[in-house]
Amino acid sequence: FPSHDIDTLSQEEIEAVITHEIAHYHWKDCAFRLVCTFIASIFWWVPSRWWQIRVEEMQEQPSDAMVYRFGISQLALAEAVLKTAQKAQKVPFILAAPFVGRRLWLQKRMQKILCEPAKPATKWRVMQYALVICSLLSILFGRLWIF
Repeated sequence: FPSHDIDTLSQEEIEAVITHEIAHYHWKDCAFRLVCTFIASIFWWVPSRWWQIRVEEMQEQPSDAMVYRFGISQLALAEAVLKTAQKAQKVPFILAAPFVGRRLWLQKRMQKILCEPAKPATKWRVMQYALVICSLLSILFGRLWIF
C-alpha cells in the first residue's frame, strides 16, 4: 500500500486496508503469485496473462470478505480502494495498485465489496488451486503430446 496515501484515509479505511493486506498474508498470496509467475516464465510460449489476472481477481475476493468478518465496514474498504485508484492514476508508475487501468475490473470489485454478502473464502482457495493444477496438467500433457 502506498505510504503517501495514508494521510487521505480515515481511521476506519486504514483499518480496512490493513485487515485486507493481513488476509493476503494469511492466505500466502504473495508466494502463490510468485509460483504462478515462475510457472508462466518456464512455459513462456503458453499465453498465461489471462490466467495470472484471474488468479489476482480470485485472491482479492477472499481478502475483501475478511474485512467483513472482522466487523469493519465494507464501505470503508471500498472508499479506500477508490481513493487509492484515484491517486494512483496521477502517478506515472506504481506497483502497489494493479487495478489501475482496468476500470471494468475495479467496477466489478466495487460491486462485489458493496452488494454481495461475504462468502466463505475457502471456496475461492479451492478454485484457485484447481485452476493452477489444471493449467499445469494441460501444459504438461500438451507438451507430451507434441513430442
